[in-house]
Amino acid sequence: MRRQTKVREAQYKRPLYRDLIGRIAANVRRLREGKGWTQEEAAFQCDGMATYVFQCVEAGETNITATTIARLAEGFGVDPQELLAPAKVPPKRKAGRPRRAPDRGATATPTETVVVSGSPPRGVPTEADGETDDAPVRADD
Repeated sequence: MRRQTKVREAQYKRPLYRDLIGRIAANVRRLREGKGWTQEEAAFQCDGMATYVFQCVEAGETNITATTIARLAEGFGVDPQELLAPAKVPPKRKAGRPRRAPDRGATATPTETVVVSGSPPRGVPTEADGETDDAPVRADD
């Protein structure tokens, strides 16, 4: 991405320009979240757009060309006018990766051992070994 030149710096600060870039950014984010896509998936759907470019568009940090608007509209399957429609700017997210929601089906507490693969962790005796939980574990096993 090219850096903004001093000559055009004032143009990029104009309210109308900031409003247009903000509208596109908000609509792109709304459309992406509506489809349940990650930024990487959305960039791929938009004619193989570089993820970094897509992220800059969604953050409202880049000057958008007509080609970019066309790629976004085709990728989301919308008319380009929908990208320019007035939109509420979504709230800024906290820095960093969002945390995953806890699995509602999990019943184990942090101190319990959960066997996922069907076999016990290494070194834990089983009845198949001829040992039970009551039997002592030898150090040389």
